[in-house]
Amino acid sequence: MTNRFLDSFDHYNNLDYKWDESQNATISSTTGRYGTAGADLSFAGTVYIQKNFTDYPTGLAIGVAVYRTGVPDGGDLITVLDTIGGTYRQVGLFLDYNGNLGVSSSGSTLFTTTKIIQPNSWYYVELLTDISLTGSASVYVNGNTWGSGTGVTQSTGSGWGNAVRFNGVGRPYLDDIYINDTSGSLNNTVWGDVRVEAVYPDNDGFWQQWDLSTGSLGWDIVSNNPPDLGQYLSTGSLSVKSTFLMSSLSAGTGTIKSVQQLRLAEKTDITVRETRNILRLPSGVEYVGETNAMTEDPEYYQTIWQIRPDNVSWNETTLDETQFGIEAVS
Repeated sequence: MTNRFLDSFDHYNNLDYKWDESQNATISSTTGRYGTAGADLSFAGTVYIQKNFTDYPTGLAIGVAVYRTGVPDGGDLITVLDTIGGTYRQVGLFLDYNGNLGVSSSGSTLFTTTKIIQPNSWYYVELLTDISLTGSASVYVNGNTWGSGTGVTQSTGSGWGNAVRFNGVGRPYLDDIYINDTSGSLNNTVWGDVRVEAVYPDNDGFWQQWDLSTGSLGWDIVSNNPPDLGQYLSTGSLSVKSTFLMSSLSAGTGTIKSVQQLRLAEKTDITVRETRNILRLPSGVEYVGETNAMTEDPEYYQTIWQIRPDNVSWNETTLDETQFGIEAVS
């Protein structure tokens, strides 16, 4: 896997559903880049959102749309962490008092950009870095290279970064986040200025085996935005499925880099309950994502489909024709 994570902040209102850690950050319906929702990190104090990984990427490409509302204090906008046995800063993309970006690690600065991030304007900022004693890093803004350098990009004995933290330096609004690792042959580097767009079910698909809490249309329940925990699909049976067709992307969509399928799920008893995402192609062939054990708190479970499993690249037509859904496993 190379694309690890996507977020537009448009489809939910509780950061705990999707982020592993957060402090003093919120989702606002009015702070997004396109008049949609975004993450509000403008709190005057410690504020961040953090995504953790269960394995150990040794290189990362990270993108985020940034709108700073205040004067930066020189801290990190993006921090790559090693969280094994503690929380250690490996390498960070900082934003200094003047608005210059730079990369530092282990007390030394690899480089500082000559251009600056102005307040009250959107910029798409990307960090590409490998993590080692002889590492490298590059910073891109709006698809253009602003700086690069080499040097130590780790502060612990490990050469990995298994967590990414977005901080409130400059009291920013954030939107359109992606995280890639640098392995494999797909999505293993920066993407340039991209938009992450949320789409929702707009029709029932081939399978409709889960029970509805209300009404007769499953898609109407699972398309609530923000999610309504009082409306849901449920089942006590095994191997049952429900699938849905999705709404169309906005007009003028360019290359689709990756598709992230999400289901917001929880269990209601102490028994182990497992579900998984499923994808049904127009041909009727189905593919399954990772099986996940449910918790008693609602959270998003994701499957990344970088291309369709039949090796057809995503475009608006193939996405419109593909069904996404859920299956009860145990």
